[in-house]
Amino acid sequence: MSELTDHIVTAHHDRLRDELPALEALVHKVTEVHSDDHPELQEAESEFVELADEMQTHISEEEDELFPIVRKLERGMPLSDIETETIENEIEGFEDDHQETADRLDRIAELTDGYAVPSSACASYRSMLDRLESLERETHLHVHKENNVLFPAIESLVAKTGVEL
Repeated sequence: MSELTDHIVTAHHDRLRDELPALEALVHKVTEVHSDDHPELQEAESEFVELADEMQTHISEEEDELFPIVRKLERGMPLSDIETETIENEIEGFEDDHQETADRLDRIAELTDGYAVPSSACASYRSMLDRLESLERETHLHVHKENNVLFPAIESLVAKTGVEL
């Protein structure tokens, strides 16, 4: 599992740390320039700002709270009651976060008409839409790895230790 958590950090979390602030600046720039002709950009920007903030908090919590406990489990070390409770609460919370993230991404896609490029779009506008669409694809893959591979593996490992979640 450590290989998977390391992969998630390297392939997804590190990329998000770089991409989210840069994309947020681009979304702001495009909204500032084009919102008179495309008022939906204001709501898309608001959704994106919330999304970026939530995602940055989420990845930090995974790395600081959940992943160290996973490493401890893998080494066969017993968990404290607090750590066991943390795993249960964190997995539930992260799954809820993933759904909220999917909902925000869906709303952004809806507001941008599925990332359709308006005929009047400048290079920055096109880049923003491409990067938002890429973020959506990458995030769905990231969430799949966590919800369908990592979290069940953690729950299985905890079950083998005899600790109830």
